Amino acid sequence: MRRFQRRRLILVYLVGLSLSVPLCSAGQELDRESADSTHPALCALLINNDPAERHQANIKTAVDALKPFAFDEIIALGQEEPVPTIQDVSDALERIQKKGGRLGLLYITGHGSLLISRSSPQGRPSVMLRDRPLTPQWLAPLLGNGPCLIYLDQCYAPAFMEDLGARLAGDFLLLSDKHEEDPNRSCRGVSIPFWKLLKEKAVCGSIYTAAYESWKTVCLKGKRLRLEEEGS
Repeated sequence: MRRFQRRRLILVYLVGLSLSVPLCSAGQELDRESADSTHPALCALLINNDPAERHQANIKTAVDALKPFAFDEIIALGQEEPVPTIQDVSDALERIQKKGGRLGLLYITGHGSLLISRSSPQGRPSVMLRDRPLTPQWLAPLLGNGPCLIYLDQCYAPAFMEDLGARLAGDFLLLSDKHEEDPNRSCRGVSIPFWKLLKEKAVCGSIYTAAYESWKTVCLKGKRLRLEEEGS
């Protein structure tokens, strides 16, 4: 019987370092799900929308940190090249699917913003790419069912994460960070410490456990959102 016949959404909000969910249970659950699959190619997608040296360094450090893990392909958009377009992101995700692969990690860095519209006068969290905004509504249908780790480091990241999580169905672990004084700000230089610490923890063999530990260490007031599906 297929594993995902019954779906249940579990949202766990953890602020700062006050974590009540055991680390190993979060990481091991995702790893077990991956092991139960038919072992499709595991891919990571990294997106940067800021050509500034600081954000390009975030991508470079992330690529280096992911090499010890079991990713068959690491796709980095916005590394030493122009800000990607929405089509670049779409093409990358579609290429993974066409090759029979699975997205196991998504990282977004750069500038987050609010997209103001007539239907959303208060603004919706988004990431502005070269041609148009990347929104949770657009992104969610392209991410599959997981297992997938999503790490967001840009302004409005917690709001983006919550909107995205509400639209996903599957096994996802979402991590974000926000500024200590301003809940809408998040770019406070935590990506590089996060990725360097994650690389040090590669000996544990689990990208999910390493990411959880690293996030818990460097994050001040971030949020953790876990989506989980159960089946008989």
